[in-house]
Amino acid sequence: MAAIGRTLSTEPTVGGQYRQPIIAAAIELTARRGWSVVTMARLADHVGVSRQTVYNEIGSKAALADAMVDHHLDQFLAVVRDAFDRHTTDLVEAIHDAVRDVLDLAADNPGFRSWWTDELAGFAV
Repeated sequence: MAAIGRTLSTEPTVGGQYRQPIIAAAIELTARRGWSVVTMARLADHVGVSRQTVYNEIGSKAALADAMVDHHLDQFLAVVRDAFDRHTTDLVEAIHDAVRDVLDLAADNPGFRSWWTDELAGFAV
């Protein structure tokens, strides 16, 4: 998971050519069937690489979860940043657009929506 004080960026984490496709496959599989179904072997089959390649690119299932969270946070921060870039002189409008854009992102992205609702489930009121 993103460490406190670490600057999140939209630049991909250093990795080989299969890192991003593996993360994308994990997000898709998690959204469709749940985290418990995600295995390195399934990801390898989905991406068309060996299980060892998945381990070489990602490391562990815990590291995969961190990479997935980083991916979603990068998407979240990008839409918020874009909203503030569009409204540099109007804070209220920037916040309004940022909230709307994040909700649109969640509605249009099953992986993000799954992650977001799973995270919020722990904060029942």
